[in-house]
Amino acid sequence: MSSGVRLHPTEDRDFWGRFVADHPGSTAFSDWEWLDFQADLLGVRIERFVIAAGGRPVGVFAAPRRSARSLVSGVLPFPFVGPLVAPELLSATIAAFRHWQLKSGLLVARFDLGPADVGSDTADLLRAAHLEVREDATVIVDMAHGSVQKLREAYTKSRRAKVRRAAREGVTVRLARPGEFAELVPHLLHETYGAREQPSPYPADVGTRFEQWAAGREWVTTWVVTVGDELAGTQVMLGRHPTAIAWVGGCLRRFRASAPDVLLCDGMLEGAVERGHTAVDFSGWVDDGIGSYKLAFGGQRYDYLGVQSFVPTIARSGMRRAIALIRR
Repeated sequence: MSSGVRLHPTEDRDFWGRFVADHPGSTAFSDWEWLDFQADLLGVRIERFVIAAGGRPVGVFAAPRRSARSLVSGVLPFPFVGPLVAPELLSATIAAFRHWQLKSGLLVARFDLGPADVGSDTADLLRAAHLEVREDATVIVDMAHGSVQKLREAYTKSRRAKVRRAAREGVTVRLARPGEFAELVPHLLHETYGAREQPSPYPADVGTRFEQWAAGREWVTTWVVTVGDELAGTQVMLGRHPTAIAWVGGCLRRFRASAPDVLLCDGMLEGAVERGHTAVDFSGWVDDGIGSYKLAFGGQRYDYLGVQSFVPTIARSGMRRAIALIRR
């Protein structure tokens, strides 16, 4: 490990929270309580470390793992969970993480680097360290201007027209009432992941468990959109940091003709401006069609990186034998 960088496991949520709050571009996806909620929901373990350089804490690192004894990393269905550290310490931090990975018997580890942590040479730096890098993107809407009018002026002309048309046709957006998210989200996840021939990563009771967790957390906002008197879609925004972030959201296909989705996103963005956020991150690109849809709200595309770290082949057989002996 170079530059005296070490990773220290931590259970200090207040200490963690201060680092997350101070890191540029941080979102609630790195918050301790969000990671706890998701770990419980998904049945995974999320390792949490303080990054120290020269004995001084300089950042934090969250890494998912299927379980404490699993050989492979866990997979989170949301992005940006990984090291939060200054760019000049990233290489040394990765070296320290790989040292921990080897010691802990984790053959394959995964983590992300969010938009604020990706520079022009970051991907090359990671590949030079023999990591596998997947380049991805998200869309961020700037609202540092603090004006709903300026927000909508940045929409494309066709997007503004769709917002007006949806409102004229009786589509409405409002805050969700108890039970509405729980009612909608299983159907929404089934349609969203089913369109890509994938199962939803979340359990069937995700909606109920989310509503229980979100109760009393004023920084968590859930909207619903209605067409006539029917619930058509929902959107969650996590807003503890200057950059708010969108989580599960969308509309059911059978309402598509009324374009409730555009009014739902417009309502979320308006709510973010009114709450004083400087930006909203749509938390992903997904594909070019969805990416273009998000860009039409005046957003910009930003890169982020998904990273996989593999233990060198030469070390694997020895690790497996040692782990087998430990587990007898």
